[in-house]
Amino acid sequence: MSKEITTRIRILLLERGVTQAQIARDAEITTAAVNHVVSGYRKHPGIRRAIAKACGVPVEDLWPEEANRPEDPRCKWCPRGKDACNQPQAV
Repeated sequence: MSKEITTRIRILLLERGVTQAQIARDAEITTAAVNHVVSGYRKHPGIRRAIAKACGVPVEDLWPEEANRPEDPRCKWCPRGKDACNQPQAV
């Protein structure tokens, strides 16, 4: 992920008065997990969706490759389901 996307996310969150800790709390994950996605060290579709929601933009505006990923009702914040959330994500 480019520095431009990371910077854009941080600006959007700052403008909305949202912290990474708040996103983590709402998604019931760690702040470190949110930070790893924001910083581009990890690609996790569910966390990306939580970040985009907090930024007030569609997920595909930040990560175009997420545009056609289907939602999965088995997991409240991960579009691929809770079992997929535990799988390592390639960067």
